[in-house]
Amino acid sequence: MEEVNIAPLRQVLVWIGYDVVQAQVLEDELGDLATMGIARSTEIADVLKTYASRTIAAGRITSGLVRIKRMQALAHWVRDFKRVNKEPTIDGLDEDTFLAALAVSEERARARQTDKDTADARAKEASPGKLSSEKEWEKWETRFINQLSIMQGVLGVPLVYVIPEDRDPNIHPDIFL
Repeated sequence: MEEVNIAPLRQVLVWIGYDVVQAQVLEDELGDLATMGIARSTEIADVLKTYASRTIAAGRITSGLVRIKRMQALAHWVRDFKRVNKEPTIDGLDEDTFLAALAVSEERARARQTDKDTADARAKEASPGKLSSEKEWEKWETRFINQLSIMQGVLGVPLVYVIPEDRDPNIHPDIFL
C-alpha cells in the first residue's frame, strides 16, 4: 500500500485495515494517537459497534474481529510508550513492522493481565512478614524486594522500581524527605 503523508492516527488506522475515508471518520471520533492510550478495550469495541450499527447513508463502518482486536491492541501499544515516558510515534515504521509491534503489545498486555489476576495471591505468599529484629534485616529485605517485584503499580510496572539500583549505604534516608 502506498504511503501518504497523513496524521499518525489516520495512518495507523489505514495500516489496521480501514480505508482512508473510514480512517478519517474514526480519527475525528477518537482524537489523536496519544489519546488512544486512555481508551479501554470495551470503549473501543463500543465505538466500533456504534459505527457498525449505522446505516450506509449515516456512515456505517464495519470492523470485524481482526480490526477490533487491532484497535484494542493499539491502545496497549500507546500505553507501552507511556510506561517508558515517551510519546507514541510511527516514525520508522511501515505497515508490517507496525502490525508486528501491535502483536507484541497485545501479548505483553495478556501477560500483564495474567500477572495482575494472580498478583494478590502471589504477593501475599511472598510477604516477608514483620521485621522481628535487626539481625534478620538482610533476609527480610530480600523477601521484601521479591514481594515488590510481584506487586504492580498503576501502570502495570512492578513496584520494585522504587528501590534505587545503586544504593549508597552511607546516605541516610532522611536526606530525601
